[in-house]
Formats: sequence, structure tokens, C-alpha cells
Amino acid sequence: MDGLSGEVESGRWLLSAGITGTAFESLHDEAIFQQAFLDMGTVTWPSGAELAPDAVYEQIRRNGRWVLE
Repeated sequence: MDGLSGEVESGRWLLSAGITGTAFESLHDEAIFQQAFLDMGTVTWPSGAELAPDAVYEQIRRNGRWVLE
């Protein structure tokens, strides 16, 4: 690990209709969204939704945060 830290902003993307019918759809429910956990460095939810760790890392390395749109 290199100590990199940052944040991911998912608000507008998470509420978009584009995730309907996917593993991300259940994340509209805040209680489910809060069940996120790390699985071998990958942000994951019980629904099977996950954020690609390489994309998260690269965006945070460049910008200090990743805004999903």
C-alpha cells in the first residue's frame, strides 16, 4: 500500500435510471448502501455490486476523488 486516500462521490450516478436492473439498483436503499465492505481491496456490497479497484485508485490518484456520473 502506498497510503493513498480519497473519496468516491456516487450521489447522482447512484440515483440514475441507468443502474436499474443491475446489481447496483439495490444501493438506492441507504441501509443496503451502508453495507459496503472491502473484499481484497475492492469496495463490494452484498448484492454483488463492486467498484473496480484500479479505476478507483487511478481517479483518486489523479484528482483526490472520483465522481461517478
